[in-house]
Amino acid sequence: MSSDGRAQAPDLDDRVVRTALTSLPFASVLLVDGDLRYRAAVGAAITVYGYRAQDLIGRKLSEVLTAETLAYVEPAMHRALAGESFTEVRENPKLGASFELTYGPAIEGGAVVGALVVVRDVTAEHRALAELAANERLHHMLLSQTSDVIVLTTVEDGRYTWVSPSAFRVLGWRHEELLGEAVYDFVHPDDAPLVRAKRSALLDGAEQTSATYRFRRPGGGWTWVEGQVRPVRDAEGAVVALLTTARDVSDRRRLEAELSRARLVFESAFASAPIGMALLSVDGRFIKVNNAVCQLLSRDETSLLGETFQAITHPDDLAASLELLKMMLDGSTSVGRQEKRFLRPDGSTVWCLLALALVRDDDARPRFFISQTQDITERKNAQREMERLATIDALTGLPNRMLLMDRLRHALNQAQRSGLLVGVLFVDLDRFKEVNDTYGHHVGDELLRQVAARLAGSTRIGDTTTRLGGDEFVVLCEQVHTADEVANVAERIRAALAEPFDVLGHEVRISASVGITVGDSDSGEALLQEADRSMYAAKRGGRGRIDVYSEALGTIAADQLAVHAALAEGIARGELRVFYQPIVDLQRGGVMGQEALVRWAHPTRGLLGPGAFLRGADRSPLGVALGEKVLRMACAAAVTWPDGYAVHVNVSARHLAEPGFVAFVKRCLSLSGLAPARLVLEITESLVLAASRSTLASTTALADMGVGLCLDDFGTGYSSVTALHKLPIGGFKIDRSFVAGLPGNKTSASLVDGLISLGAGMGIDVVAEGIETREQALWLAAHGCAHGQGFLFGRPVESPV
Repeated sequence: MSSDGRAQAPDLDDRVVRTALTSLPFASVLLVDGDLRYRAAVGAAITVYGYRAQDLIGRKLSEVLTAETLAYVEPAMHRALAGESFTEVRENPKLGASFELTYGPAIEGGAVVGALVVVRDVTAEHRALAELAANERLHHMLLSQTSDVIVLTTVEDGRYTWVSPSAFRVLGWRHEELLGEAVYDFVHPDDAPLVRAKRSALLDGAEQTSATYRFRRPGGGWTWVEGQVRPVRDAEGAVVALLTTARDVSDRRRLEAELSRARLVFESAFASAPIGMALLSVDGRFIKVNNAVCQLLSRDETSLLGETFQAITHPDDLAASLELLKMMLDGSTSVGRQEKRFLRPDGSTVWCLLALALVRDDDARPRFFISQTQDITERKNAQREMERLATIDALTGLPNRMLLMDRLRHALNQAQRSGLLVGVLFVDLDRFKEVNDTYGHHVGDELLRQVAARLAGSTRIGDTTTRLGGDEFVVLCEQVHTADEVANVAERIRAALAEPFDVLGHEVRISASVGITVGDSDSGEALLQEADRSMYAAKRGGRGRIDVYSEALGTIAADQLAVHAALAEGIARGELRVFYQPIVDLQRGGVMGQEALVRWAHPTRGLLGPGAFLRGADRSPLGVALGEKVLRMACAAAVTWPDGYAVHVNVSARHLAEPGFVAFVKRCLSLSGLAPARLVLEITESLVLAASRSTLASTTALADMGVGLCLDDFGTGYSSVTALHKLPIGGFKIDRSFVAGLPGNKTSASLVDGLISLGAGMGIDVVAEGIETREQALWLAAHGCAHGQGFLFGRPVESPV
């Protein structure tokens, strides 16, 4: 070992040297004497000239080398013979090769005995060097232009051993200024512990680590950098250096700081904003809500989170809300505004102005919605109130002329599409001025309010009752099939207004003149004018009358309405008569009851049957008044008959559904003294189809009283059998159309026989109507029918007993 610790090379003999030189593929050693003759040649490089070693020995350089080569070799040999040692690199263009020539004196015994030349082929090496130089230039360019700084640092003390040229542009330091300096001299003191910890992790075996820290600039400022550090290992795996790639992230840190501040501001504003705010997923689920929106929707945060806006949206507004979200998601609009209603837990609604913005990610994919929700319930209420005031009569609360004309136009358009008609009733109060003059305007105003209530209660569902001003009212009837429907409304109105009013302690009696028109014209004003003219015509004819605009309704309809108007007056004048037709016992013979049939003793047209005046009346208040009159008269008459006789009275569906009908029947029985078992109410099976709770309650109460219930015209409708189960029916009448075919028509016979068996099986009475021949009566009796009725047994008479 040498004094500096290095190993000494062993002495090598000539044989070893010669063997080594001979085996060198790209090197040769030549010995030239003072005459410039070759004395020795060893190695392979000389073969590139086409010579063998033995061909050179003893020959002069001038005999072997070309003139061009001799020109630089010969001077070099003289320099070596003079004792100089040096190296040259020569190119051989012909061979495309490069040679390194090392010259020196050959010394023996202290004297120069020749010149030694070591020839080495360095062609491949030069090419590699050239490529390396080119690569180095490229690397230098890349390293100087890259946005990253690449450095090598020592393991022990973290000093820079190599720094890329980009350090100046990125960090402000020239790379030579950093070489040899310690990393920690440039790291911010607050960040140094982090950097040390990361370096320690690498030395403990981590393959990579990263840290973001502040790096000192030449002027004293700081640059935020993000460093990725990897260990550099030798062949045995030991860490010999640390390779760091660092980039400037100052802008990113500033942006992050700004975003952090903005986030804090947003979070603070979100939480404390007086307006409702929420974040919703793209499918409408609440993912973040503030206190204001919780208060607005009357829900706590827990109940809202995870809930969908669809679940708490008013059903009428849901379709518009979904369409708005769809437009925002497909890019049709970036922001959306909508007035909508939300449902609160107690079932109430709150009107809100909803503003939505869609947040997308860097790839333009929808992430979530930001919503702002403002309570506009008061504004909507105020808006509705303004609209109401613009279209509603302030005194009565009814629609005014403006709303009437709008609905009239709509009704006419609908009528033209459907082929139906529109009815208009113009109502003017009689003697209203006398009320104002007698009791004062405050009583008049209260009377108008009560009139409005009665008018609204007398119309059909869907009709519009309006006040034009003063004591003038208009009723609009939409979707009218026949003139009867309008006539019925007019009758109900007249009857309702004819009842006395209790107005602030005063009993006030008034009547109303009603003008009617029906049509489907294009002009609502024209219809209104027609009804107005008809109303004045009614007034000219006397108080409490109804007049029909005949050109609109046609002669038949106008006559019918006129008949109804006259019938109401006839009832008041006592012109009704009740006739009775016997019902007989087909098995034992004899009369067991009478059916009450109404007639009208018209002052000019004579005695009229029900077909001449009852059309449509049974569906109006007139029908109720008529039914009450007949029932009172029938009970009063029947009490004078023999005890076994019962009276059958037809009852209209409307009359039976009246809330006070049962009480009225009780009064009739009580006042007349007739036993309930002697009264049978006949109802049509069509009533069963429309039977309401009140109807069912009335029939049950009547049956409990002992009043009989009989189903009239049985078998003509599909509800026949249903009626027997639905209502407490005690009997039914076989319709005259079935009896007319007896006994010869087999179909009629089979049907009637089946109905008789049905009644017997259910234990209820069966009455056959329309018996006109003895053969019919005998056939019915033979087949078990209990009772019969028809002209064979007697025509209707006013005094049967």
